[in-house]
Amino acid sequence: MERPEYEDICRKIIGLNKALNSVWISYKANLPKVFLVEHPVGTVLGNAAYGEYAFFLQNVTVNTQVDNDGKPVGSIGKFLFCSAGATIIGNENIGDEVTIGVDTVVFRRPIQSRTLIYRDKDGCIKEKHNHVGFARQYFYED
Repeated sequence: MERPEYEDICRKIIGLNKALNSVWISYKANLPKVFLVEHPVGTVLGNAAYGEYAFFLQNVTVNTQVDNDGKPVGSIGKFLFCSAGATIIGNENIGDEVTIGVDTVVFRRPIQSRTLIYRDKDGCIKEKHNHVGFARQYFYED
């Protein structure tokens, strides 16, 4: 695959952003028009197709793959809320109004819409369904 002409400048801008803000956002990330990264230190937003109204706290990692054409595989729905230390790894679809709790790892696991996924006191990953996403507290949609 041939490198696009703008790739070098994109890599330099990413490096500058990482140095100044301690956040890394891939230039291949398909970010929505409306999203919020609060306290972005340690956050890595990789090559994903993000839905509108995404909210990310500190130390969040989103790491997905791209297909042969360089497009993200899997998608992330609207009103995603990632608490501090939340991690999404893999190419599975994440539904709308999903809330990922503190230090919770979603590893190669599809998550249906309106789900709270969190780590319980024993460290086990749990899900609660029919949950109104936390991101709704920060964004309004007509």
